[in-house]
Amino acid sequence: MAGCVDSKKWAEWRQRLERFGRSGLPVTRFCAGEGVSVASFYLWRKKLAAEKREAQPQPPTREGQAFSPVTLVGASTLVVELPGGTRLQVPAGNVGLLRAALEEIAAADARWHPGGSSC
Repeated sequence: MAGCVDSKKWAEWRQRLERFGRSGLPVTRFCAGEGVSVASFYLWRKKLAAEKREAQPQPPTREGQAFSPVTLVGASTLVVELPGGTRLQVPAGNVGLLRAALEEIAAADARWHPGGSSC
């Protein structure tokens, strides 16, 4: 069937993204070593994340909740992608940097959305 990607390709990309998670390399260097484009990497990461979200039951959320619970499993880098397209990458082990980044995001959000929900 046209447009369908076989299960072998899905498995190949699952394994590739697992290797990336263990590699500690920037995306560009990892992709160069794997012989794949950066655009393909992000496309497949998005596809597999959507597949994973669909497979897992979602916890109930409150209306207007600013953040959702996150569990890091074997991540070397925490990546936060905001609905407006902003992307934040923080080394997972650097709690101080993560805290500072989240405080800045919350402050910026409060400036853009006065009276909104707080975290």
